[in-house]
Amino acid sequence: MTQGRLTSCIPLPVEHKLLVTVIEKAKDWALMHGVGMRDRKHFTKDAIQTLLAVYTPLRKTHSGVSLDSLLL
Repeated sequence: MTQGRLTSCIPLPVEHKLLVTVIEKAKDWALMHGVGMRDRKHFTKDAIQTLLAVYTPLRKTHSGVSLDSLLL
């Protein structure tokens, strides 16, 4: 069986400055959208904790199966 592979949307390897920028933006996005949080006791800008469960609005597919039950 062969595995399909998607083409990369960015050229690899990535230069360090661009990589750091993308990581910082990803952390900010996670914090702003409730997917991650920072520790209050041991605060560091370099780390966030991802939440174990992310709650999404209940959606139904055309077949009536809840997408939320499929995602968990």
